Amino acid sequence: MLLLVFLGIRQWVGRPADDAEPKLPGWMKAVDTLNAAKATGIGFAVSAVNPKNLAMRATAGSPLRRVSSPVGAKPSRSGSSPC
Repeated sequence: MLLLVFLGIRQWVGRPADDAEPKLPGWMKAVDTLNAAKATGIGFAVSAVNPKNLAMRATAGSPLRRVSSPVGAKPSRSGSSPC
């Protein structure tokens, strides 16, 4: 918790003045020169490692791990309809 407070204060103090133009990082300058294929690839990569997306995938995949029937197996006929 204290680390986050410290990092927030450090970023606040190091921000540019009101009239100063903020300096862009090198990777953001490189984005301007990307073609469509590279931009699409980077878009997929960024969405794949997004923590929110990773959490949703883990949540959606957890019930699938509990399924015990192998792929392609026919469902058992217990006489009761799931609907």
